[in-house]
Amino acid sequence: MIITTLTGITLLIISILSQVALWQRKEYRWDRMRSFIYSPQGIYANNAILLHTLALMGIGWALYLFGKPTSGSIFGIVALVFLAGYHIARIYKQGVTRPKITARSALLLITATIGTSALVEAFLTNNKLSALQWTTFIVLTPAVTLLANIFASIPSSIQKREVIKKAKITRKQAKNITAVGITGSYGKTSTKFFAEQLIPSAVVSKEHRNSEFPIAQDVLEQIKKDTDIYIAEMGAYREGEIKALTNIVKPKIGVITAIGNQHIDLFGSKKQLINAKWELIDSLPKQGTAILNFDDKALQKKAKTYKGNIIWFSSKQKTDIYVDNVQIYDATISCTMHINKEKKNISIPLASPALLQSVLAGVALAYTLKEKPETIFKRILDLQPYPRTMEIATNPLGATIIDDSHSANEHGAINAINHLKQSNKNDKRIIMVPLIELGKEAKNVHANIGKALKNSNAHIYIYGTAHKKDIMRHADNVTFISNPKKLIEKALQDMNDNTILLLEGRIPEIIRKTARGIL
Repeated sequence: MIITTLTGITLLIISILSQVALWQRKEYRWDRMRSFIYSPQGIYANNAILLHTLALMGIGWALYLFGKPTSGSIFGIVALVFLAGYHIARIYKQGVTRPKITARSALLLITATIGTSALVEAFLTNNKLSALQWTTFIVLTPAVTLLANIFASIPSSIQKREVIKKAKITRKQAKNITAVGITGSYGKTSTKFFAEQLIPSAVVSKEHRNSEFPIAQDVLEQIKKDTDIYIAEMGAYREGEIKALTNIVKPKIGVITAIGNQHIDLFGSKKQLINAKWELIDSLPKQGTAILNFDDKALQKKAKTYKGNIIWFSSKQKTDIYVDNVQIYDATISCTMHINKEKKNISIPLASPALLQSVLAGVALAYTLKEKPETIFKRILDLQPYPRTMEIATNPLGATIIDDSHSANEHGAINAINHLKQSNKNDKRIIMVPLIELGKEAKNVHANIGKALKNSNAHIYIYGTAHKKDIMRHADNVTFISNPKKLIEKALQDMNDNTILLLEGRIPEIIRKTARGIL
């Protein structure tokens, strides 16, 4: 009984920690959690141990209800052993999953712990619980954490409303600020980062702040009396969220980097996704300016109905801001850049054409904000990539590392794979993780990635088995490994200065740090 109790308490603690961490990763949003549950990465996907545990628990309760408590207890013990095995295997692969401690996560932890403790207390008999009961409480942890999250959201919502209200007042008082909003399916963060380097006088929203409450916090912290330019990254998962951001920021300039399929499962459709991003442009005043990607056909089509001023940028066509004579090298991009009527042959110290579009968006913004072309050309020569966005490094073994693990989308992944392909190094390797929140688009997206992988001439290691069939429709040179330690051990074998390794997507931190030689 002591072993059962200790096992039950330990597994309950582990389960609560992992559930709170999961809610934190999903920004405490039910729509993102729902998308995760039904995705191939979901907790029940391809998880035989957990499914067997549920079956054993169900049989145990059935026997108990039909008057066979002893037999039911035996099934409960076996179910608890299976559940312990599941968590041991998960911890062995990923380590102990726990949340970063913030006010919201701490409140959720406390609430979930109190709720679980109350549940346990209610069913105690002679200060004891059977293995079947412990297993049931552990399996119910996601439901208890869900209810705790609903409860914890009440004080959080009150606080958010107050902060948003104060931010709107602060922004209204800053009448002379030129505010800028940057949105898009991908490229937002890189564009903001390049704009910060090209426009030194600008104040930009801090890292991981692109939704309503964080942007409100950013406005309160960063907008001062002497602030001239404020640039805010604007993210969204559904229609109305960009509009809420513009109600705070009041942008005069709106930048849309590109329209893709990122988080399309949450938006519902491509049309709704486009409409959500276009809320930024609809919010601009009559004298405002929209900065748009001419290479994106969806934006071209949407812009036909827009009557305001538009600055177009392109990596392929002659527009207001564009490039030609483009040559892509391992760590640089050589091109002729055109800013209105000015042009210059330059070498940009960045990797891959995917970043080139973010540079052009930043250049277009700098030009719109009255930076001189010659000044922009000069600053481009010293551009630094956003950390973990096609960031080039060399590890202690002499191998070249392309760290593209900050975010993940179809466009960026395929660009990164194609960039690796053109390298003159003979030993090419890729470590990546499948994409999330793509809904019905997921199969085609991963099939397209499979095509790119097939032609990459690389040794490919994919973390997990999500979308394995879709990727393998075209690529047969892929190894799927669910244990990060085993994956990195295999992927780094015999690495030397003739090796180039691409880290693509939100891979486990232990893989990234080991590959870069940080650990």
